[in-house]
Amino acid sequence: MNTRRRWLMPLPLVFLALLVVSCAKTPLGSDARETAVPDTDAGQGNVAATPAVDATSTPLPTPDAQTLAQQFQKGDSAQRLAAAWSLPGRDDLSLKTRAALLVEGLEGELAAPTEDAPLKDTYLPASALVRLHYTRVLSELGPAAIPALRAQLDSASSGAREHLLVALAYAGDGDVLPQVRELVTQAVDPIVRMDAARALGQAGDQDAVPQLEAALADSYVVTAEDDLGAYTIYPVREQAAGALRALGMAVERRGDGEFEIGG
Repeated sequence: MNTRRRWLMPLPLVFLALLVVSCAKTPLGSDARETAVPDTDAGQGNVAATPAVDATSTPLPTPDAQTLAQQFQKGDSAQRLAAAWSLPGRDDLSLKTRAALLVEGLEGELAAPTEDAPLKDTYLPASALVRLHYTRVLSELGPAAIPALRAQLDSASSGAREHLLVALAYAGDGDVLPQVRELVTQAVDPIVRMDAARALGQAGDQDAVPQLEAALADSYVVTAEDDLGAYTIYPVREQAAGALRALGMAVERRGDGEFEIGG
C-alpha cells in the first residue's frame, strides 16, 4: 500500500463535460493527501457561467421557477448542478422559492442517486459529490435565506434534513450548531459526518471539540488509487482534524489515518 502523501490542487469544474471535477478541497488546516469536499467557492462561477455576448446579441432567456423545477427533475447530473449553482444569483426569485427548488433537487438525488462513474483523482461516489454541492449552494443563499432554509426542515426527509442543518451552519445559523455536533458522531451517512465536522470548524464552534475529537476515530475508510499508487483515507477523520486545527488545537498525524491531539 503506497502511503506517500502529496498536495492536490483543486481541479477545474467542467460540469457540462463530466459531473464534478473539483472534489479535492483540503480540510480546514489539514495536511491530508486528499480530501473530498468540493471546491465550490472556486467552481460556482464555472457552473452557472453566462456566455459572453456583444451588444447586438439577443440575451438568453432566464428559466422561470417551473422550468428550473423540471430541470431538477429530468436533467442529467451536470444540468441539475448547473441549475443549482445559478440560484444564488437569481434575485428575481424569492429566497423561499430558491430554497424549495434546491431542497427538491436534493431530495431527488437522495431518492435516485447519481450513478456516474467515479471521477479521476476522487474517491467519493458521484452521488456524494452531488449532495455536497447541493449543501454548498443552499449555504450560498446567504444569511438572509436562513428563515427560508429553516422552513424546509419540517417537510424534508431525514437525509435531506441532515444536509439542510449542515447548510444552515455554513450559512451562519448558530442555533443549529448543537444538532450539527450530533451529526458528526451520530449520522449514519458518512458524507454528512464529514461535512458536519468541516462546517463546525468553519463556524468556529469551540463547543464542538468533544465531538470532533471523537470523530478522529471514525470508522469510515475509503481505499482508492491514483498515479502514486493505492492508498487509504479516512474522510471523517481528516475533516475532524482540520476542524480542530481551525479551532486552535494542535493535531498531529501519527500514521495513515491516525491523529493525536498535542498539548
